[in-house]
Amino acid sequence: MPKIAALLTSGKLDATKLPQCLTITAPSDQACYSPWPASSVRTKVPNFDGLGKEFLSDVVLPTVEKYAALATHTAQGACPLTLLGYSLSGLCSLFEMQTTCHFDQYLLASPSTWFPDFVETFDTSHVRSDIRWCIASGETYAGFLRSSQGS
Repeated sequence: MPKIAALLTSGKLDATKLPQCLTITAPSDQACYSPWPASSVRTKVPNFDGLGKEFLSDVVLPTVEKYAALATHTAQGACPLTLLGYSLSGLCSLFEMQTTCHFDQYLLASPSTWFPDFVETFDTSHVRSDIRWCIASGETYAGFLRSSQGS
């Protein structure tokens, strides 16, 4: 970030052209990112509480709506809202895309779908046609990535 700050200070970079980012971290990955309750596969890790829907509706969406009005620096007067999720937060973001679709774009990096070939078999018939999305799912976390994109 020091390099970006220096560019902004020198006037070489226009702050109004930068994407705005809002980071929301759940108090507990195991509780808030899983859309449904599930047992943990690791003995020393707590079970998944299944509070993903509540975390999205009670925390994420109100926070995004509060700050989205400030993100109006494009020629059209509004910025597309993008939801980014990685691993368990990717699963939670995928759940949001499949249920309420409040965002304009989704970038899901290795969502914890827990079964092979999810990217190839993902049913997009219920996702709005104007939504832009990309799912990148690792064959193994250290291996190759497969991806699927919409719009």
